[in-house]
Amino acid sequence: MPMTWLSSRTPPEGLQRHLVTFTRWCGDNLLEVNTSKSWVMAFGLLPVRLPRFTLNGHTVRYTDCFCYVGLTFKSTTSNIFSSHYTAKAATARKTGHTVIGIEAYIGDLPPREGRLLYMACIDPHLVSGADIVIDVDDKALANLEKVQNAFLRRLLGLGQYSMRTPLFTELGLVPLRYRRLILAIRYLGYLVPGLADTHYARAALQDSYDSDPNGLQGYWMDLVYALKNLRFPVDLTALPDLTSPVCAELGKAVYSSAMKYLEAEVAASTRLYLLHDRREPLAKDAPKKITVVFHHYLGLITNAKHRKALTHLLVSQHPLAVERMRYKSRYHRATVARDDRLCRFGCNITETVEHALFFCEANPGLGDLRANFVAAMQHLEPRICSVAPWNATNILESIIFWRDTVCRVAKFAYR
Repeated sequence: MPMTWLSSRTPPEGLQRHLVTFTRWCGDNLLEVNTSKSWVMAFGLLPVRLPRFTLNGHTVRYTDCFCYVGLTFKSTTSNIFSSHYTAKAATARKTGHTVIGIEAYIGDLPPREGRLLYMACIDPHLVSGADIVIDVDDKALANLEKVQNAFLRRLLGLGQYSMRTPLFTELGLVPLRYRRLILAIRYLGYLVPGLADTHYARAALQDSYDSDPNGLQGYWMDLVYALKNLRFPVDLTALPDLTSPVCAELGKAVYSSAMKYLEAEVAASTRLYLLHDRREPLAKDAPKKITVVFHHYLGLITNAKHRKALTHLLVSQHPLAVERMRYKSRYHRATVARDDRLCRFGCNITETVEHALFFCEANPGLGDLRANFVAAMQHLEPRICSVAPWNATNILESIIFWRDTVCRVAKFAYR
């Protein structure tokens, strides 16, 4: 099933000679060409009348979209891989729905197992072709990122408008843009030292590199563009200086850029104040500042409702006024100032997480729950008996980011 490419620089006569030679070679080797599965794609500026090509006496049909060795090409769009992005996003979305569908049989999917299924079943579709399809089209990449974000939000129990950064910091995953670039760098490390200069893939890479100074678009220019447009840019080493160790360091630089990006997003967000400078409680070591990791509470809290309640609290997707009144609604036509987002039970104070958990006395039921919580926690964290507005956030962080108390905090947050 030959796939023939026709561009504005390809003479029609030369392409026809190629098809004749191919037919003759098949005949000499007792092979028969299936013309019904043979197509011609025309790229670039098209002539008024397309030339006619024949293969084994049959006219070869034109097509503008074709899937070849797993990649879908489209010749009538500015991005020839736009259909590939669309197809893979659709496949990944269907796979994600199938994975989530197992909850009908097992209940809530635990985050650790869900993360494993994501990497095994969904991620392969999202990174399909990443080694050669460089992400220079933000709109096309957004189709894949929507699928990734939707599944991770579903796994954590978050809504569709929740912040994207915690999806990666809490589950220990790399954003799709960076992951695809890392895979492209790995492939580059295979091409450069592992293939002879006469190998087609290596020759194509060299041709793309040689075309860069002339301003011709290609693989190399796309890779340079993608690396320079990261939040924390990475410089691509010149092709003659690329070696396996250099490519390995380049991949580490892209990963480091991803970590810096996520850390900067967390640090810049006032909504994620509970995640600022947090220290992850390790099972067999002292707590350590790790922004991007599969965090302890996702594995320790086995009750799904308690776990999701704590997750909502950490990423500011809770129903308290300090968060709900941040946005416009039918009842609030303008954004409400933070100091005016008062407690719903009549307390003349901002309804924050700390106020709801430690200070609100207007709701009798909440007071009883708090008393039981403090009684159960005081031998583990004595400071909770003397909590005050000036140290409430610090105490809350200490009992959340401690393996011995996090389950109790999650239960209290849910109730």
